[in-house]
Amino acid sequence: MNNLIVIILLSILLAPAPWGIALNHETKECAGYWGGDEYKGYPLPAGWTAYYPHLAPVPIFLIAIILCASLLVFLVITLGVIGLVRLTKGGSFSVWKRSKKRQ
Repeated sequence: MNNLIVIILLSILLAPAPWGIALNHETKECAGYWGGDEYKGYPLPAGWTAYYPHLAPVPIFLIAIILCASLLVFLVITLGVIGLVRLTKGGSFSVWKRSKKRQ
């Protein structure tokens, strides 16, 4: 699950240009528009205006903090579930009982 989140975040952050909407107010038309990448630009014809969603860049340390926190939460939940399963099955009591018989 965490790998999927990393892949999605990297694909968003590394995209050359976001898709936007091109509007022609005179003809009342709209279209999907991609402005290009670092190698090729695609200018709009006269009368068209491009609008892009505002994507704030996410610092890499924030991504690292989120990933570490989610791994920590996953570890705590996993250890808690394992502890509850062992407690309900009497795992710690059976170890004490076996060691008591050996004496």
